[in-house]
Amino acid sequence: MVFYRKYRPQTIEELDIVSVRQRLTSILSSKDIPHAFLFTGPRGLGKTSSARILAKAINCENRKEGIEPCNTCDTCVSITNGSNLDVIEIDAASNRGIDEIRELRERVKYTPSKALKKVYIIDEVHMLTHEAFNALLKTLEEPPEHVIFILCTTELVKVPETIVSRSFQVHFSFPTKEESVRSIERVLTGEKLKADGEVLEAIYKRAGGSFRDAAKIVEELSLASKDGEFTVELMENVYSFSSVASGVEKLILHLSKKETTESLAVLKNFSEKGIDYKIITEELLESLRSLLIETVQNPKSTTIFTLPEIEELIGEVTESYRRLKFVPIESLPLELVVARWGMGKGSVKVTTPTEDVLEPEKKSQTTLPEKKPESKKEEVKIVSEKKITEPTPQVKKEEIKENKSNEDHGELFSSLDKNFYDALIRAVKQDNHSVAGVLRGCKLVSLSEEGIATFEAKFKFHKDKLSENSVRDIIEKRASELLNKKITLRVELAS
Repeated sequence: MVFYRKYRPQTIEELDIVSVRQRLTSILSSKDIPHAFLFTGPRGLGKTSSARILAKAINCENRKEGIEPCNTCDTCVSITNGSNLDVIEIDAASNRGIDEIRELRERVKYTPSKALKKVYIIDEVHMLTHEAFNALLKTLEEPPEHVIFILCTTELVKVPETIVSRSFQVHFSFPTKEESVRSIERVLTGEKLKADGEVLEAIYKRAGGSFRDAAKIVEELSLASKDGEFTVELMENVYSFSSVASGVEKLILHLSKKETTESLAVLKNFSEKGIDYKIITEELLESLRSLLIETVQNPKSTTIFTLPEIEELIGEVTESYRRLKFVPIESLPLELVVARWGMGKGSVKVTTPTEDVLEPEKKSQTTLPEKKPESKKEEVKIVSEKKITEPTPQVKKEEIKENKSNEDHGELFSSLDKNFYDALIRAVKQDNHSVAGVLRGCKLVSLSEEGIATFEAKFKFHKDKLSENSVRDIIEKRASELLNKKITLRVELAS
């Protein structure tokens, strides 16, 4: 069994975040236990584990000191191993619709089979649809006496206020260094491993505050260690910290000079050494953060970037970090950042028709009087031939807003093209987030009268992905719905 599961806290005392321990102790000490809890905070901090502990404490047959579950009675054991019929865990990411919540509402009417209370743990609750939230709200407003809900989320802002106001909130904040070390030492003790203070601090920094990631690091080091003792040298051999630090320093210097080839060479060196791009990106963000603080605290300091440039780079690199889990090539998100930065096409920079960046021949063009269409067919023809700037009625219905994707290309779209492109990305995102991300990385070249939407892909991977039958079907379906006519997708690879 992997370490983070093997050493999951099983009692309130084993929870590492002090504020959470105190909060749950206070709740269980009172006579009335809330019917709905909302556990909030970043991933890997023990929200689900705490929910299970709370479920055990509420239903334990031999509760210690009126608070702690005994972990030996049949109820505690069955909840720990996940076989208790009265403690139901639901993943809202894959059960997010109204039908699933309606089924839940029907099930809550039945009393527990053995336990005192039936407990529903809904993980990633923010993933529920609007309709599902409304259905859940009715149950939270008038819950049966025998039911308790524990909702867990990493994104509180996506949970409706009506749900939040009817739940008892417990926030899981990032742990302090002492709280993280306490968690790490519990794993070390259980596995009879040794690590000095310097190594413990390095694990803490590497885990970024996540108890789950810290346990994973300890497991990786245990596999690399021959004698069960963790040293700084062992950490370096496994994670190449010094190589990352020096490489990131070189990368920042090349970025400041817009040296794209040299920057890509640094990334290639990282890839050849097999260094985790999560580590590289985190180190890069930490370095940019240091530059930001230095620039803000001392505006007259001679840093290699201006404040707007630092802000832009942090935004770009943060977005690349988010995309890491969606791409098959780890280096690709950072390579895109480097390429766009070298060409001056970052996401913060916006090009508008009034700027002086317009090509001379475009600025000098004479505006021709618009030709009024005599029919719907004629209107489509004019749109195709003259790049008319008024969106078609079908696109207007989508209430389209400005989207950052066009800025990523630094291109000037006609209003029609831009609005159709933005609306298409948002529509495709409803079906598949990763496909929408790939589409955002391409450029709409033309939209012909015959209904052929031609996109230009900068990378072969993007072209191949959009050419897959299942992906093509999604895009063509959504495009046809937007324009109220049959649209065929064509993807070309940029030269």
